[in-house]
Amino acid sequence: DPKLKADYIKNRGLEDDFLKKYLYDYIQMGKVGRKDIDKFIWDKLPDVLDEKKKKNKIKNLLQELRREKKILSPEYGIWESIS
Repeated sequence: DPKLKADYIKNRGLEDDFLKKYLYDYIQMGKVGRKDIDKFIWDKLPDVLDEKKKKNKIKNLLQELRREKKILSPEYGIWESIS
């Protein structure tokens, strides 16, 4: 759907900020695995993204939070808040 794609592109920056905050708030509650993260945030991701792109989006959000020194991954597939 072209309108869906246009809306996604137009709102992408705002959505990324919202999704990052949403994800960070979830991880602050304690150690969480990637499967649980996927389940938690999946329905919040834009419908225009297919499964592969949604998984990549989540990976990118996690990496951004890690680079911002808000979260870390003490073991493979597990994430926790630094503060």
